[in-house]
Amino acid sequence: MKYPPKRSTIDRINSPIRLFSTQVNIRKLNPWFISGFTDAEGSFLLEVRRDSTCRAGWLIVARFSITLHQRDLELLQSIQAYFGGVGRISTGGKDTLSYRINSQMDIKRWVLPHFDRYPLITEKQADYLLFREAVKLVSKKVHLTIEGINTIVGIRASLNKGLTPALKEAFPNCVPSPRPLVVDLQIQHPEWVAGFTSGEGCFMVSVLCVVGRDGYKSGGLVTLRFVIVQHFRCEQLMESLSTFFGCGKYYAVKDRDHGEFRVHKFSDIIEKIIPFFQTNRIVGVKELDFMDFCKIADLMQSQKKHLTKEGLEEIKLIKQSMNKGRIADVVPKD
Repeated sequence: MKYPPKRSTIDRINSPIRLFSTQVNIRKLNPWFISGFTDAEGSFLLEVRRDSTCRAGWLIVARFSITLHQRDLELLQSIQAYFGGVGRISTGGKDTLSYRINSQMDIKRWVLPHFDRYPLITEKQADYLLFREAVKLVSKKVHLTIEGINTIVGIRASLNKGLTPALKEAFPNCVPSPRPLVVDLQIQHPEWVAGFTSGEGCFMVSVLCVVGRDGYKSGGLVTLRFVIVQHFRCEQLMESLSTFFGCGKYYAVKDRDHGEFRVHKFSDIIEKIIPFFQTNRIVGVKELDFMDFCKIADLMQSQKKHLTKEGLEEIKLIKQSMNKGRIADVVPKD
């Protein structure tokens, strides 16, 4: 197979991106990691817009996209490298970067073969199947007729959030395509879980100080939690994580459209969750959270630091820099 030439990794540089190190740490990612991360953060998009230069008056653009915080530039570069260097990384909204593959040829050569071989297992699989059908129709030049445009708009109506107000006005008689059912899809590989967690997972630490008569009792309550959040449509998948890890439980969040898989038992964190992700690595800035999570777990297990005032302060200091408090700009090198 003749691979297309590699393209520029990043096509537009502005001041926020200059915060990154010029040394790029490209990781070789497992194919199942790519699918797991896409289930968490990827998007399959169909852009339909007026264009007088097109035969039917409408332009169809298929796009595979992943948008992340700018600190995850190296992760986007690693994903781009996996797809043969095609596509572009550009600045998106505030503090974000987007990796996009717009080329019809690149989508057919790289994107479709990957997700056919390493399928998605959330509701995003339905989006992918609709996206793939639209790409095939464009390949057959169906979009060059108004009938073909109507068919593709019907696919667009069932994809993601549906039609925009402008498209609803332009195609008032649109008939949405049937949305594929995604049922009984199983976790095929541990690297899928690593990829999905790199996108949707969270390593959390809560610290509750115990106050005594003297105003401060030596010690406190420290709880470690591993959490994955997902839309309630993926309830079956979230429940299967309990079987996969051999611990944890799925909780539906009342009055919300999502649920959470949670592991909070300390022995399960130490014996199952941490060893799993030490073997199947988190990639991206979230790896720093996992490393701090492990550090606190060690302070609690081997040194019992959570039982002393000084140790509790040390744990609180580590916690402050995790998740939303993360200020590091560079992911640790291998």
